[in-house]
Amino acid sequence: MRVQIAICTWNRARLLDRTLDAMRHLDVPPEVSLELLLVDNNCSDDTQEVIRHYADMFDIRSLSESKQGHSHARNRAIEAADGDLLLWTDDDVLVDEAWLAGYVAAARSQPEMAFWGGPIIPRFDQRRPRWLKENWKICKSCFAARDLGDRPVEFDRSVLPYGANFGVRTAVQAQFRFDPRLGRQGSLVLGDDEIDVLRRLLEKGHRGCWLPDAKVQHLIPPERTTESFVGEYYFGQGKREAMQNWRNAGSKWRLRWEGWTHRWLYRVKRPYASSKVWLTHLVRSSLARGKLQGLQAARLRRQKRHSGES
Repeated sequence: MRVQIAICTWNRARLLDRTLDAMRHLDVPPEVSLELLLVDNNCSDDTQEVIRHYADMFDIRSLSESKQGHSHARNRAIEAADGDLLLWTDDDVLVDEAWLAGYVAAARSQPEMAFWGGPIIPRFDQRRPRWLKENWKICKSCFAARDLGDRPVEFDRSVLPYGANFGVRTAVQAQFRFDPRLGRQGSLVLGDDEIDVLRRLLEKGHRGCWLPDAKVQHLIPPERTTESFVGEYYFGQGKREAMQNWRNAGSKWRLRWEGWTHRWLYRVKRPYASSKVWLTHLVRSSLARGKLQGLQAARLRRQKRHSGES
């Protein structure tokens, strides 16, 4: 079996170094050849130096993608993939030693399955702020935490793996590209590009399964344990929701009112109210403002389509 691990990176040389260092300890099963597909998405830091450092330790194919955006970079990896199994992870992840072996075993023993995904455990570089601990249920998705239990379960539209830890049979993945309108774009936290792809796989009759033992840790630097990062995440979620389902996003006037009102309430209540109260206002404000921008993007897209048809 030929397995390829795809990692798309943008100016995270320090984190990428930790990711590749962890991969040196992977348990590679017998009769498995492993290749890393590293996609440089316009990096201006020491990314290429890090890649060269590990060139003698792995079979690495260094790729480049000039179009900015995670989805563009992922599609570049799909173009280059020519193995049997394509595993996706990120440039800020530490894979478990048994991670690769878990996917290989599943691909060999479950021919009826087309994709798999495993647990993502956030690993904070410093102590979490108190407000983050108190509101972990609200905030855990901001850090890609994913745990569906210790037993294999079959995926459906509402239960899917996250982008830092999933794998797809290469022949299937080749038929499903990532939507460039979704996914992280520079500093914009606009996710769910992999959720969109996996739902399309399900719609076409492909099946997927949870791998509880294929674990990774997601590295969380201090600059992400901030209120502004949580706000950026929910802004991106709101924008993505409106772009995909603009008819149910609400009116622009209501969204403007919600965005402004809850932003004001967050600022007023932040000094004295409980964290659950002011964080709820921050989330609601961010979602509303993101939806407003998503509506604007969807309207422009429809206008361009109509002008092209005319």
